[in-house]
Amino acid sequence: MRRYSSLILFALAGLASAQTTWDRSQFASEQIERYRAHYDVPGISVAIATNGKIIFAKGFGFADVERKIPVQTTDYFRLASVSKPITSTMIFELVEQGKLNLDWPVRQVLPELPAHHIYRIRDLLCHQSGVRHYGNEPPLKNYPTSFSALDRFVKDPLLFTPGEKYSYSTHGFTILGAVIEKIVKKPYRTYAIERLRAWGIQGVACETGSNPNRTKIYDRSQDKNKPVGRDDLSWKYPGGGYEATVIGMCNLGSAIESGKILKRETLEQMWSIQKPKSGDSTMALGWSIANDGGHKAAVHGGSQLGANSSWRIQMDEHTVIMVLSNRDGHKPGDLALYLSRLARLAPNSPLPEMKLG
Repeated sequence: MRRYSSLILFALAGLASAQTTWDRSQFASEQIERYRAHYDVPGISVAIATNGKIIFAKGFGFADVERKIPVQTTDYFRLASVSKPITSTMIFELVEQGKLNLDWPVRQVLPELPAHHIYRIRDLLCHQSGVRHYGNEPPLKNYPTSFSALDRFVKDPLLFTPGEKYSYSTHGFTILGAVIEKIVKKPYRTYAIERLRAWGIQGVACETGSNPNRTKIYDRSQDKNKPVGRDDLSWKYPGGGYEATVIGMCNLGSAIESGKILKRETLEQMWSIQKPKSGDSTMALGWSIANDGGHKAAVHGGSQLGANSSWRIQMDEHTVIMVLSNRDGHKPGDLALYLSRLARLAPNSPLPEMKLG
């Protein structure tokens, strides 16, 4: 855990306030703090970007409750499943480069997989592959590659015929990580660092090694915030193993939305809902698509030990909202939706308080 001096804390606080330029920042701050107190979340970090510019960035509560260290916008939080859209973006970059086709059978890239893995790359991205989610797992250990982590589940039968229905699977994204590794010939975590740097993004990385700016993580146990140790996430980097700052994620969202990383036609493809043969789904390819009164958004949430997160990209408003926290068991997606509505209100409109369930 970090050990900031009072001078460094002052400087970081100044950085956060300098990036808070929104005319509704005070009201928004009050609503976020109401939300944090209502759900008793130790720490929350929130940022909003519009047209590629950070207009609001602020921390609430504590990165370390026991030592009373406040959250800063430079703090790293676990992304949990918000990691998935990052992997999807990497997949589509490889598609643009002609190195991958969404409709290839996965065994065309990974012939080492057992013969029953008959789904396509596309099926993995939209959770229609039939690969199971978490279940009876062997003990955690550190995996050097995504391919090596396949041993945790790859021999298990598929839950259904690919394309038949929607069934959420983080393991499916571990397979996508292995696909990336096979194409680029390097470990997923190494390639992820390379691509994020190439995109000009700081403050986003796979959770590996040490990081003095990580928040402490907490578990909700009997309605109390209990500090817990970090589990090794190497088995699921592509689908749930990143950590990030809110500013890093807002910058990444802006780079994606503006077409700096992927072409516009590629974004349209990535954000196209994939309907299964039976049932329904709002999943596109690595993202879920929301429609709030005609305003479409690409969204993804995440929840795991020590984290609840929500990433929201308002397509037509060129606005990105990122909410990160250091404990699960609350509703950051509701907060992100509320902030998106607050951001689009006309000037001089009444400012509604957030409804808390």
